Amino acid sequence: MPHTLRLLSICIYLCALSWCDIWAQTPPPSCTNHRYIDPIFDVSVQYGVNYGNAPAVIYPPYIAETATYNKSLNFDLYTPVSDTFAYRPAIVMVFGGAFLVGGTTLQPQFVEFCRYFARRGYVVAAIDYRLGFNILNGDSGIRAVYRASQDVKSAVRHLKYNAATYGIDTNYVFSGGNSAGGIASIHAAYVSEAERYAYDIMDPASAVGCSTMGQTWVV
Repeated sequence: MPHTLRLLSICIYLCALSWCDIWAQTPPPSCTNHRYIDPIFDVSVQYGVNYGNAPAVIYPPYIAETATYNKSLNFDLYTPVSDTFAYRPAIVMVFGGAFLVGGTTLQPQFVEFCRYFARRGYVVAAIDYRLGFNILNGDSGIRAVYRASQDVKSAVRHLKYNAATYGIDTNYVFSGGNSAGGIASIHAAYVSEAERYAYDIMDPASAVGCSTMGQTWVV
């Protein structure tokens, strides 16, 4: 429905932790030795892994949605050390900040959350995404939510395309986060491109930057 974007975007202010199981259809692999339950691994972190690029609003300060630059999109990759599994479930973790502020290392609890899951055998990608909108314009805010959800999808495409490199089981890819990160994950899971084209404020002519370039896998 065309109004889905608007209805979901009003949740921006909520500081709730939201999770979306986007692709898992069957039970996970065997939890050998309490895998996925207990912290049985040390964690390795690779910072600044590129997963795409996209036009982003120049911010701060906000000027206009037509004032953009080409933003490199990166994530920090948390992996379990000395893991014998060749393919592990993956989580795209998205930080909060009302689609205005934030970063992958600026919130200690967010970093600890990424480590929490990596210690239990998950591969975690803490993504950077596009921020910024006109806080006095609701339509601008809705487009910011959509840009963030596109970046979540772009990160998932990258992980799935490079599954062998990162040791990921593409049957088990999840996305979640706190506050704005949870909202972006919900949109990535449930809002379709058909809805975007049916919604006048998301028309490409008026929604500058609502397009993510990267791998062309269908999510």
